[in-house]
Amino acid sequence: MFGEWVLSIDLDTLIRHDISHLFTFEEDFRIMKGSVAPYNGSMFLHKTGTRTHAWDEFDPKKSPQEARKNKMPDTGKPFHGSDQAWLSHILPNEATWDKSDSIYNFVNDIGPHEIPPSVKMIQFPGDMKPWSGDMVTKNKQVFTEYKQFLR
Repeated sequence: MFGEWVLSIDLDTLIRHDISHLFTFEEDFRIMKGSVAPYNGSMFLHKTGTRTHAWDEFDPKKSPQEARKNKMPDTGKPFHGSDQAWLSHILPNEATWDKSDSIYNFVNDIGPHEIPPSVKMIQFPGDMKPWSGDMVTKNKQVFTEYKQFLR
């Protein structure tokens, strides 16, 4: 049904420049670094047929509670979220992308500030979305760049 690889990117993402350098296929699984759990499910690259236990062992009633028993090393807060909490729990120590790869988190890295020219991609975890009318006042540059892709 699928090819050898699956790349998942959330729709609430602003891709500003070429991101092909991110996909080296050196690891069977790579995911965005998170802030409320070690991973953020907004983007991942997965070689099909690997890490099957992450999906096989998932139980929609038990797995989220099991994952939230883990604590973030820097804050001591429980893992937060659904997919990111579970994947952080069941697949520890996986390769991640982060700000050093020119992928920024809007909430933590951009906010109301001008976007550095080197930023290739901006992820939008949480409620603030690039298409939101509130984005005009939160960050007009983000809104303007994202709006050019809407038709």
